[in-house]
Amino acid sequence: MSTEATVVLEDLWARYGGGEWVLKEVNLTVNKGESVLVVGATGSGKTTLARILNGTAEPIYGVEAKGSYKINGVEALGLDPFSLGLKIHVVSQNPYIHFLNFILEEDYRDYARKVYGERFEKQVVEKTLTRLNLRELRHRYFFNLSGGQARRAATGKALISDPEVLVFDEPFMWLDDKGVDEFLDMLHLLKRLGKTIIVFEHRFNRVIRFFDKVFVLRNGRIEEADLTALLRAAARKTLGTTLIQQPDKGELGEVVLKLENVSFGYKEPVLINISLELRRGEGVAIIGLNGTGKTTLLKLITGYLKPWKGRVEVRGRFIYIPQLIHLFYTEGSLREEVVKLCKSHSGNEACVEEALKALWKEGLNPDKPPSKVSHGQMVKAAVLLASKTVKPDLILLDEPFSGLTYVDRFNLIKLLAETPSAKLLTTSSREFTSLLSNWRLLVLENGGLKPAGALEKPLNAVFSVELAKLLIGVED
Repeated sequence: MSTEATVVLEDLWARYGGGEWVLKEVNLTVNKGESVLVVGATGSGKTTLARILNGTAEPIYGVEAKGSYKINGVEALGLDPFSLGLKIHVVSQNPYIHFLNFILEEDYRDYARKVYGERFEKQVVEKTLTRLNLRELRHRYFFNLSGGQARRAATGKALISDPEVLVFDEPFMWLDDKGVDEFLDMLHLLKRLGKTIIVFEHRFNRVIRFFDKVFVLRNGRIEEADLTALLRAAARKTLGTTLIQQPDKGELGEVVLKLENVSFGYKEPVLINISLELRRGEGVAIIGLNGTGKTTLLKLITGYLKPWKGRVEVRGRFIYIPQLIHLFYTEGSLREEVVKLCKSHSGNEACVEEALKALWKEGLNPDKPPSKVSHGQMVKAAVLLASKTVKPDLILLDEPFSGLTYVDRFNLIKLLAETPSAKLLTTSSREFTSLLSNWRLLVLENGGLKPAGALEKPLNAVFSVELAKLLIGVED
């Protein structure tokens, strides 16, 4: 591998709007052809660093940056995003924002024409579609692509300008297990093409051994991890971990949800003769790849959709926590959310006091706007607000693990185990479902529900948590 430096950051600082410095004295060198993983706790500055790398930090997000950032020896701070994108291209955690034209091939052609002119436009697009196996998607609307397909298509668009460096910001966001496998295949392809690769990701267990180096972003600074030592330490800590326990099924209460032979579809059937019964205190997790109908099932339960046939019965109060977690919140602060929810339920001060106390206990400042806390904190706060204010008989959670760090996932499972309501959650990955002790685990595929087959061993998930704690510096 080359020792020629491609990306060099020296004494780099960054902050938003004159606030606290998010990045402090960041020094990082990535050599030509290297693959580098950067991990860090939520809010550690990974996305800020990605924005600096692609040149959008200052003009779009108002980031003040100082220090030095060089690409192949050329100072890059201050370069416009388009010029910088020809050298280093960042694929966002939301791949859909990379498309301007509705049709994938037309979007590619517009970009290729901008980079090369009309003469080489078609040739470059055809080569890109073939290289990343995108020919079957060429006439598709980008917003109809699955998460994995959109990630692959956004990477293909990045490759049109043939940048030397490709950066991925949280690439596993919204990906199911199949999508993760496809992304890994794509990383190997990029490696064979000689690309320099930088990945910011907290769901690292499946990919960590792919990388040449692992760096940790902590307290605004970055340092290389001694991965061998950390793997050994995580293994030792895993052996002493007590697994989370959901209450025994003997403690369950009355039925709060009943589905009887429910079928539904859009143009074609999606759900066929679904039957399910859920009791107070019970937990059910439905596992399924993207597009199998998990969100549709939850919308039927909430009443947003009506079944083609069959019966949906919810007995008591329920609360729905969507995958797009920001849609759960309507007020300017978590405190205002508490007051609104308590008023809708009981209206007494004891409700407000209990909920605020729970938020503080979990390290959540009630006076912060929901938009100013991390994705994981928003999910945690939503569960707390539901259980401490509305006290629902049933909590519905759509992909609650998506976008959460391993530590946040572990803490969320623990929080759900302490919640007396019935819980029904959906997830597109089997990862961590082994920690849902005493939950019923079902698979949704081909329109029907069936018991889940073999899962990862619980200690594998615990190992991921312990390694994440060691990497990002989380204390027990």
